Amino acid sequence: MCESTKPLRFYVYPQFVDQKLSHTPLLFPFWQPKLKRATPFSNALWKKYQFDTSYYCLVNDLKDADYILLPHGYWLLKKFRPDLLTSFLKETEGSGKPVLIDAYGDSDAVIPIKYACILRTSQYRFKYQPNEVILPAYVEDLLEQYYQGILDIRQKQTNPVVGFVGWASSPLPDTIRKHLKGSFFQLLALFQKQYGAYIPGVLLRKYAVMRLQDTPYISVNFILRQTYSGHKNTLQGDLNTIRQQFITNMFESDYILNVKGNGNYSQRFYETLSMGRIPIFINTECVLPLESRIDYRECCLFVEHHHLDRIGEILTEFHRQIRPEQFLWMQQRAREIFETYLRVDVFTKYLAQELREQLRAITRGKNAC
Repeated sequence: MCESTKPLRFYVYPQFVDQKLSHTPLLFPFWQPKLKRATPFSNALWKKYQFDTSYYCLVNDLKDADYILLPHGYWLLKKFRPDLLTSFLKETEGSGKPVLIDAYGDSDAVIPIKYACILRTSQYRFKYQPNEVILPAYVEDLLEQYYQGILDIRQKQTNPVVGFVGWASSPLPDTIRKHLKGSFFQLLALFQKQYGAYIPGVLLRKYAVMRLQDTPYISVNFILRQTYSGHKNTLQGDLNTIRQQFITNMFESDYILNVKGNGNYSQRFYETLSMGRIPIFINTECVLPLESRIDYRECCLFVEHHHLDRIGEILTEFHRQIRPEQFLWMQQRAREIFETYLRVDVFTKYLAQELREQLRAITRGKNAC
């Protein structure tokens, strides 16, 4: 068998597994997933789809491994078991094997581990490191889950319909704190515009919503909330009703507003693609998965964060110029990209390829030392 077609081999040190903590989703196919009652939509994903183990496997002997896999999320260990994380890194340092770190989550902080490949969702382009691999957010296949996988193509109308359901405002004390943080980065952005990407996502969403509402010839389809509805600890209202509103809103809209959350990525972006709708992607210096393979502009309208004040004008002009057949194709392309590349099961193939490239780069780096 050709080396590039063999499954990647991961080794897990048994002494660094904490049975009380959830393990990385890469281990879900081998170990029973620890699903959390507080994240029902994530649970629905893992009950139906998982990483594809035809592309990787676990080995019992360290010498047979391509990577040593950290069995828990990096940020989870850093918060709850820093002692375990420290011991793991100390043990692997002299192993001669590269380390695979699952850093899925909101943080874009630097992870200074030598000879490691870092998997993450949240990153800014000006901080992006060569040893980082960007993951898609883990989301349900909404079209499959709610519409039997049948894409309902919307025809182009004169006025575009923009959908958004979600967190776009906060209680007063939280709003004041976020505005203070946003004002600081707005000030820095006067000297270097990339700092505008650090403005809190909820403020960017609120501003984008206001600009779209004030733009003539755009039909807005907005349901604005004061809390995040993807977690039981913060959602307000009946879970099933809230979820159905979210799905229906996408179904009944042409374009969906997508802005980063606390991290520099958007779960809604991948959900929009899964539904075959056109994202209005507010680009806050984002790095997207598989950028060398996927031309996201084929299915998205990109609006740079420093052009957010013109979002209504940009959308109006884009919708005016796009041909009806291209409008249909963008919806089909959005669904195709999600179904072919970004859903967790199909993404495994491309993740394995990127991990092999990282492995070669790490080996070259060691040989050069």
